Amino acid sequence: MTQIKKFFYTYTFLSLCQGLTIITGIVGISILARFLGPHEYGRYNLFILSTQILMLLATTWVLNPAAAKFASEEYLKTKSLKNTFSSELLIILINTIIVGIIFYFIHKKAAVFLGLENNFLIICIFIYSVVFALFGLLNFCFQGSLNFRTYGMMPFGRGIIFISLLLTGIVFKRIFSLNFVIASLVTSYLIAVIIFWPRLKKICPFTFDKKQIIEILSFSWPVIFFASGNFSLEWVDKYLINMLISTYAVGIYAAAWSLTTNFVLIPQLLYTIVMPIITAYRIEDKHNNISFYLTKLVPQLSLFFSLLIGLIIIFAKIFIPFLYGPKYTDSINIFIILSLSSLFMGIKYLYNPITTVFNFIRFTGSINLTTAFLSIGLNYLFIVKYGIIGAAFATAISSFISCIGVAFIINKKFSLLNFRAIYCGIPVIIIAGICMITRNIFFALSAMFVTSFFTYLLLKKYKLFYKTDVEYVEKIQMPFWLKSMVVKFYQTF
Repeated sequence: MTQIKKFFYTYTFLSLCQGLTIITGIVGISILARFLGPHEYGRYNLFILSTQILMLLATTWVLNPAAAKFASEEYLKTKSLKNTFSSELLIILINTIIVGIIFYFIHKKAAVFLGLENNFLIICIFIYSVVFALFGLLNFCFQGSLNFRTYGMMPFGRGIIFISLLLTGIVFKRIFSLNFVIASLVTSYLIAVIIFWPRLKKICPFTFDKKQIIEILSFSWPVIFFASGNFSLEWVDKYLINMLISTYAVGIYAAAWSLTTNFVLIPQLLYTIVMPIITAYRIEDKHNNISFYLTKLVPQLSLFFSLLIGLIIIFAKIFIPFLYGPKYTDSINIFIILSLSSLFMGIKYLYNPITTVFNFIRFTGSINLTTAFLSIGLNYLFIVKYGIIGAAFATAISSFISCIGVAFIINKKFSLLNFRAIYCGIPVIIIAGICMITRNIFFALSAMFVTSFFTYLLLKKYKLFYKTDVEYVEKIQMPFWLKSMVVKFYQTF
């Protein structure tokens, strides 16, 4: 328990940073959508799509669970990251050169393919991929070295820099354009890398370890193969909307999608804290604790996460027009449906510490790849038949199936049959359905209260929560008022 308390010591600060990161992300999205307009904001998202394709080939070799896994293991044993950091930096350098050469020969066709004829944007795609890779590597190394304070500050600081640059462009209206926004995005990552890199110098001296490089590549090749699945789940909808409808429609859709992707940062925070604990449990062969995590904590966390998303869905009618303006009213229903997609992606994220530490990536990757093909098919059929809203339904269905598959596989590996985490998402599905039918907030809140009440009764009946779970809750550092509320809630069972 002392080890758990140590890992959770900076939980409050990290939670604050993650919350501020979400806020800065929403502010940035709001500025972009409002001042660019749906068409140019759609082009901005196509730019991000382009960089994701490039990074899928070049930097996913290290910007994956390998970075956190090897960094965490090396630091727990040696209090250093010299082998992991140097090996992954070398891999990034070599892959970037190779992909850069390939990109040089195909960039004109890629530009036409994605509708980005501007040469400046094409150059920025490559530069952004490089600085984003360096930023991601540093962030993973801070996570692996248990420096959660800097890990939490990095994305928040980068977000502040980006917003500051955007506000400068707004003040000088003539320079605010898509080109300026892209340049600001690239610059924000570059400045963040320059600021935070010196903090790793002491534990990341440069060295060459052939064995470590081979281990990282051996671990990562399934990730590269299966990463296309995650890529398809996240981006195929926007590409098909651009191809079958218009770039303007991409902007309307992306406005909702960009908000909902921030939800996943919440379980990502828990992943950051939990993964070192799971690593320690595996080293110490404490499988009972891992079973407790799967059968108790994952469902409980899923329930809290789902109730939070349900509350956000209810107020979508108010804050989406407030953030984006009247041009984006069509984004409301899209937001509600995509919130369900983020819910199940978030629940799936809670299994990631187990997937990473026990190297179950091939199994979960197979599920992601399978559902990616499903997502492509559903998106094409639904967009043709239902338009933009069809893409949201297709993405939500694919995410739901992917979540079920991952939950089944991970639990089966520990001889468990447990879908409680999935069941905890049912109340939100009901709330989303009600909000799609009516915009009456009072009625939706009443429905949520009734649904939550019956959910609570079912939780008592099937004993998802126990009073004895308070022992674990009390080890987690959190504000006194919050801990008091949580403890009282557990004691009602």
